[in-house]
Amino acid sequence: MVFLGIVLFIIIDFESALEIFNSIIEFIKEHPYEAIAVVIVSYIFLIVFLLPITYLLILCGFAYCKAFDSFGEGFAWALLASFIGIMLGSLCAFLLGRYLLSEFLNRKIRKSKSSIAKDWIVIDNMFITNGILFVALVRLMFLPYGPTCYALSATSVTLLDYMLGSFFYVIKIAMLVVFGCSLYQAVDNPGDTGSTVLLIVDIVLTLTASIIIIFWAKYEFERRY
Repeated sequence: MVFLGIVLFIIIDFESALEIFNSIIEFIKEHPYEAIAVVIVSYIFLIVFLLPITYLLILCGFAYCKAFDSFGEGFAWALLASFIGIMLGSLCAFLLGRYLLSEFLNRKIRKSKSSIAKDWIVIDNMFITNGILFVALVRLMFLPYGPTCYALSATSVTLLDYMLGSFFYVIKIAMLVVFGCSLYQAVDNPGDTGSTVLLIVDIVLTLTASIIIIFWAKYEFERRY
């Protein structure tokens, strides 16, 4: 939904979107190293405070490609900065949740006699035995990133399994950064039909791949659950 909303915003109000993009691009051009730090801190802030990160992923792909005037180099820098920022944000949210919220939540669940509480106990046991796998499946499903970090912190998954499972989110990171890079190519060559076609194909492939991954992850989770 967030991804589609961003696409619609770009299509409907393309000039405003370009103004936002250009201001960030200028900052990256003038302060490349500081920009990486700012991007990383931005991801940490968004995740910890439960805000969506999809917009920033696409924006990073576009901005870095434009700043370096290269699809490949821009993709590499955007992917690296985004991955580091998201992993650090995941770690911060998990630790906050584990040491501030999980004890309270688990105490409430143990006292509860509802079916949801019983299901939670079963799910929690799965994270003990197959932590990496189930965290990876959760990351590949269509779930908001920040809230998922806090939810996982309330399970019995170890910190190591949580971080290793979260690593698989790099698949989604790469897809959204590629979309931003393709957007850069289309904007950088406005009269080039090939670039426009490439952008449309990339949107279709990104959406198709996302749907396939989401349904596969959901199927695997439910099958094992």
